Amino acid sequence: EAIGEGTCRARLPFGPRRVRPGGTVAGPMLVALASYAAYVAVLSVAGRVDLAAVVSQTANFFKGTAGDVIAEARVLNRGKRLVATETRLYAAEGTLLAQVTATYALPAPGGARRR
Repeated sequence: EAIGEGTCRARLPFGPRRVRPGGTVAGPMLVALASYAAYVAVLSVAGRVDLAAVVSQTANFFKGTAGDVIAEARVLNRGKRLVATETRLYAAEGTLLAQVTATYALPAPGGARRR
């Protein structure tokens, strides 16, 4: 939905292929959305870097939802090789569903192409 300097807002539309038994959006879908949004936020500060990869990720789940999910990712810290992020996942009406922190490694200079 939006990309800024060190930020990304993304939406996961609700659908039957994304739910777990009980009808709420499955945890792996939430983590995938958080990973995508965080990766875009990382690239917004690092540029398009081949081989940027997550090296650590922690998810805390608070509530479930049977509707669209909004991810709001932001870069917390950018070092030379590591970028720390936080992503908050919300139900469409604004309820906090989960919080995901992730650290991404950037390749060493000359180790991967920049585009």
